Amino acid sequence: MYYTTLNKLLKLIPRESLLVDLLKHLGKKDTDDEPFPITAILDCSGLSDAIWALRACDCSEKDARLFGVWLARQAQPDEPNEKAIIAIETAEKFADGDATEDELWAAWCDAEDAAISSGSYAAWAAESASSIQSPFDSLDWTAHQSFKAIKEKLLESIHKAQKDEFRRRFG
Repeated sequence: MYYTTLNKLLKLIPRESLLVDLLKHLGKKDTDDEPFPITAILDCSGLSDAIWALRACDCSEKDARLFGVWLARQAQPDEPNEKAIIAIETAEKFADGDATEDELWAAWCDAEDAAISSGSYAAWAAESASSIQSPFDSLDWTAHQSFKAIKEKLLESIHKAQKDEFRRRFG
């Protein structure tokens, strides 16, 4: 479990209302150096703020990158783009020390080409997860694209079920 403090967050705070919400959530009146779990930010104000707050704890780049890999994998369709899958696998290997920056860069370039040509949220999630930049800088974008891809898959699944039920009842 990762921890941060209100004083660490205060140095990096993106919006004042987050600090106000956190103080209330934690039952405090002022910032201090008492550690609290980073998941308190998730509970208080959501995934995007919790991802941002990883910068204010001792989270390793490896753990952040592997979370991005997990997000991108969740977004992949039943028949994923091969370049996207390779980018995700390369990002995982890079996090584990089994791929070089050059390999990650090449995989990211291929994933970006796939994302541009397909317009797929899943491909964009793979592109972001395989970014050579710090995973702390790309993780929120990966989560956002992953969410959109999963939402798209869910809506397609529901629409298919509705059509199947229509056929069953009226066909």
